[in-house]
Amino acid sequence: MLLRFSYLKYLWASNNQHGVHSPFVYQLLTKALYRKENIPTQDLLIKWQNLYHIKDYRKMMIINRALYYFNDDSLQIAHTGEFTKDRTHYISIMEHSIEAIEQKLKRAPFIIVDHVDKDYHKWQDLCQSPKITLSLNFYNLGFLFYKPGQHKENFRIRI
Repeated sequence: MLLRFSYLKYLWASNNQHGVHSPFVYQLLTKALYRKENIPTQDLLIKWQNLYHIKDYRKMMIINRALYYFNDDSLQIAHTGEFTKDRTHYISIMEHSIEAIEQKLKRAPFIIVDHVDKDYHKWQDLCQSPKITLSLNFYNLGFLFYKPGQHKENFRIRI
C-alpha cells in the first residue's frame, strides 16, 4: 500500500511536456520520451540490461529513447557531443554515495540513476547539489545532467 501511495503522490506532483519551461527538457520529452514510433534497441542498453539486470519495460523504454535521442548526429552537433554513449553512465542510487555520483558527473554530463523511489531522500539531496544543474525524476528512474551555464532546475516528469 505504501508503494501505491508514493506513486500516486508522484503522479499528483509530476508534469508532462506542457508544465516544463526548459527548452532542453521540452525537446527531450517531445522528440524522444513521448515518441510513439518503435526505436531500435541501443547497444548500450543491451549491455546495461545484462550487467545490471534491468527487467522493467518502462525503464528500458525511457533509457532506450533517451540514448537514441542523445546519440542522434544533429543533436550531437548542437550540443558538441556532450551526451554521447561514452559520456553516459548508469548507476543505482542504492549502491553509490552522493559524493561518488557527483564524482561521476565530472566525467559524464549525463547520468541515469536507477531505484530513485527506493531512496528518495538521497535523490532529493542529490538534486540539491550545486554540481547538478538539471534533474528529471520519472519515479523509479532519474536523469542527472551537468550543463555549465544552465540555471538549476528539477522536474518530475510523467511518462
